[in-house]
Amino acid sequence: MAEIPSICQRWITVYSTSWCGQSRRAKALLTSHGLLFEDIDIDRDPSAARQVENWNQGYRSVPTLDIRMILIQPTLADLQSILLVPGVQIADLTIYTDAQSPLSPHVASWFADYEIDYVKIQVEKDAEAAHQVRAWNKGTLALPALDVRFHLTEPVSEELERALGLTQ
Repeated sequence: MAEIPSICQRWITVYSTSWCGQSRRAKALLTSHGLLFEDIDIDRDPSAARQVENWNQGYRSVPTLDIRMILIQPTLADLQSILLVPGVQIADLTIYTDAQSPLSPHVASWFADYEIDYVKIQVEKDAEAAHQVRAWNKGTLALPALDVRFHLTEPVSEELERALGLTQ
C-alpha cells in the first residue's frame, strides 16, 4: 500500500530503552522508511521517564512515540487510517480552514462524529495562520490543513505504519 499523500511533514520522538526489543523494532521500522526521529532513552532521562509515565497512567511503557504531523486536504479515509489506529491518543489538533474550503465542513463533522476535540482557526481572519499553512505547503494555501500531535504506546509494526500514514 502507498503512503498517504496528504501528509506533508512529520516530527517523531521515540521514548525507549536500550534493552527493549520492541523499542529497537520501532526505531528500525522508522529508519527503514527513511523517517528522521529523536530517540530518548527514559532510563537515562528522568524527566522523559516522568513524561512517559504521565502519558501512560503511571507506567514506563516503551516504546512510546510522540508524533506531530501536518496534513493538507486529508480525505476522511486518511483521517480514519491514521487517527483511529488502536492506541492513538490525540494530544493536540488544530484545523486551519476558511469559508471557501469545501472539505473543511466534512473534516470538522468527522471529528465531531468521533468526539475528537480540536481548535479551529479561520485563516482569512488570521494572517499568521495563513502564512504558516503556506509555509507547510510550499506556498499554497490549500485547506483544510491539520496540525495534529498524538502519542502511541507499544505499537506493533502495522499500527505504527498506519499511524504514520505509511500505509492506507
